[in-house]
Formats: sequence, structure tokens, C-alpha cells
Amino acid sequence: MKKLLIIGIAALFGSGAMAMGPVDFGLRGGLNSVNFDFDHNNLGDSWLAFSKGRTGYHAGVWMRLDLGAVFVQPEFLYNWNRYDLRMWSDPALSMAKSKIKVQTFEVPVLVGMKLLFLRVNAGPVFNIMNQTKHSGGGAIDDAEVMKPSVSYTAGFGLDISKVSLDIRYNGMFEKAKQTVWIGDESYKQGTNFRGWTFGLGWRF
Repeated sequence: MKKLLIIGIAALFGSGAMAMGPVDFGLRGGLNSVNFDFDHNNLGDSWLAFSKGRTGYHAGVWMRLDLGAVFVQPEFLYNWNRYDLRMWSDPALSMAKSKIKVQTFEVPVLVGMKLLFLRVNAGPVFNIMNQTKHSGGGAIDDAEVMKPSVSYTAGFGLDISKVSLDIRYNGMFEKAKQTVWIGDESYKQGTNFRGWTFGLGWRF
């Protein structure tokens, strides 16, 4: 992870050094409020699965290239999201709980317009690494979530001196894939990550 982070930061700042026009650099971080919706709740003939999203966070670096009427803003972000997975066995009605943590390195590439201190921007988000951890699973032996390679984000921001505030909606073009292992059986579901991020940034 550390090597990947260093490579991403170097690429981001290196591209800015070669770019034409005014270039700004900065840091950003904040909170994620994400919903995890399954495309179906039935896992095989025996289990029902439900999820409850929890607050996560993000942190990283950004670069903004001013092209006159518009700007381009690539970012390199670490995202940490989590949700509670609850599964019921039918007809025994025994319950299994697990806390699922999904960690990703992502590269949003935003294109936007700025009017005075207000920004409006949107763009694709490239997922370059994905890792899943689970705990407290009970009957759940393991779990894995694979996010698609490309998703999207859109929102607006405010720039006040060197401080920036951002609110963005994040969605997916295609669903992530969740796999849960219980004993010798594996169960797959399509999972839709969607929600909001609230970020605070600082311009160097």
C-alpha cells in the first residue's frame, strides 16, 4: 500500500509539473456516508442477507489545472468504508453478523467550472486497489467485496482563501460483487455502493 501511495502521489504531482497554465496542489480529507444495497437478499435456499452502512472516511491529495472557463482536477484518495452484514438462516432463524471494511485507492478525474468561489464538477473515478476485511462473523467464515474499476462522482465545492469545502454524490456504472463464505459454501450478490462524501481541503 505504501509503495502504491508513493507512486500515485508522484504521478499526480509529476503531471502537474508538466502541465500548461496555473496549477494548484493541496490535501483533502473527510467523511463518507455510503449505502450498500444488494440486488437480492436471498443467498441460496437457506440465508437472507441485509446490510447497514456506517460512516467512513477518505484522505488524499489533489491537483487543479486551470484551463480558463473550465478546470481539470485529478486526485489520489484512500477510501475506508464499512457496513454491517446481517444474515438469517431459514427456517432455523439463526443469525450471523459481520463487520465488513472495504479499503480502496481511487483516482477521481474531475472536470468542472468555477464562478467566483463556487465550483461545480463531475467525472469518472478509477479504482486502482481494493481490499476487504471482516470481523465478528459467527457463521460467516470470510467475505470479499470487489468494486468495479470505474465509477463516478459529481458535486459542488466552495473555495475560501486556501480552504475548500466539497460535497459529492458517488455512484456506480455497474455493481460491485460481494462474496460470502459460510462453511464450504460461497454466496454471491451484486452490491450497489452509493452515497455522499463531505470533504475539507487545503491549498498549498
